[in-house]
Amino acid sequence: MVQGADEVNGRTPLRLAFTHIPRKIWAGGYNYQSNLFAALAQFRAGEFAPVVFAGNRDDDADLAALAEIPGVEIVRSAAFEGRAGLTAALALGLDRGAAQEFRAQRIDVVFESARFFGWHLRYPAVAWFPD
Repeated sequence: MVQGADEVNGRTPLRLAFTHIPRKIWAGGYNYQSNLFAALAQFRAGEFAPVVFAGNRDDDADLAALAEIPGVEIVRSAAFEGRAGLTAALALGLDRGAAQEFRAQRIDVVFESARFFGWHLRYPAVAWFPD
């Protein structure tokens, strides 16, 4: 058994929020996330906890495959259905539904992969623009 960093240094893993990228929409993005999560589990076990936020109607098989990767959590919420909070993020500076979910799940850092949560998001955010 590999000892995780939280067992070694007494710290809890950094909770990283990712939005689900459906395989049928963009297989490359889905595979990128899957490989990233597998690499974190293998080489940085206990340091990072990927939390994948998905809509309630997202594909069960896609999410089940991600959930099988050690350390990956899946959170389903209507706040992540399509572009639910984009208008609020652009007009008001915050996708409140997403921000509430991040708070409820004790997120530390948000990865914005082709999704904007607003400039008033109270979390460090890393923007990833897919190629």
